[in-house]
Amino acid sequence: MQRFEFQLASHKDNEQLLKIIERDVMGKAICLKFKRRPDFFVGIKATSYDNRVLIIRDKVNDSIVGCASRSLRKLFVNGMEKQVGYLSDLRLDSHHRNHLLLAKGYSYLRKLHEDRQADFYLSTIIEDNYLAKKVLTSQKAGLPAYQDIGPYFTYVFTTKQIHKPGLLPHITISQGNKDNLKEIVAFLNKEGREKNCFPVLQETDFESKSGFLRDFSPEDFLVLKTDKRLVGVVGLWDQHNFKQVVVQEYGKWLKIAKYPLKIIGVKLPKPGEDIKYLSVCFLAIKNNN
Repeated sequence: MQRFEFQLASHKDNEQLLKIIERDVMGKAICLKFKRRPDFFVGIKATSYDNRVLIIRDKVNDSIVGCASRSLRKLFVNGMEKQVGYLSDLRLDSHHRNHLLLAKGYSYLRKLHEDRQADFYLSTIIEDNYLAKKVLTSQKAGLPAYQDIGPYFTYVFTTKQIHKPGLLPHITISQGNKDNLKEIVAFLNKEGREKNCFPVLQETDFESKSGFLRDFSPEDFLVLKTDKRLVGVVGLWDQHNFKQVVVQEYGKWLKIAKYPLKIIGVKLPKPGEDIKYLSVCFLAIKNNN
């Protein structure tokens, strides 16, 4: 009898999935723990139209020792609408990290791909997670051929760094609403088509706060207009109700730098502290001005 079973997760697996996600710490300079409380599946649904969660179950003790997610998103790629798969949440218990289990997991994901819903797949790996990069790009044991398409930067700034802009008289910034949602979505799709991997949006995406784009509403848009013409849009998304980020510890140089940073007004979150943050999203400016 085979000890490990590969299957799709259900909500009865929620608590074990939460634990296996929270078991790993990502990064070196800043060690982060990503949490999905209270429901692992809610965070995936908030950012994708369709999702599947693969689990590796140890039948000896009925425990989950590994997982991965496949999510589908509609994105603009080279000016065309594409349905793109996103592979994420890859975790393996430290006692079972070997190429064989990893290869079997990807083999199961390959079976999911037989539905031909995804034109291609994306994954992101934290820059200093050298082991993951080495293993996933090795092409050993039947692993897929990953192609490096470049770095993906996440910028962080404190609210203290936000200042009221010195606007020209003919420029206004206002809050979005249901009445101008059609104009906002049309603008984002027009400008987003000029960028790669910009999300394809429709008005119905904003009708519910419990599924796709959970906790994001038209009022979370900021709209920039000049001479009553829409020239810019940005969204501010609070995902704290379903995704949390916790700083576990800092690397050596940041431990030293935190004191002079504090003097100039930059206060780093304490280890173990749940970071309160907003995600800047759906950013588009007319003609990239």
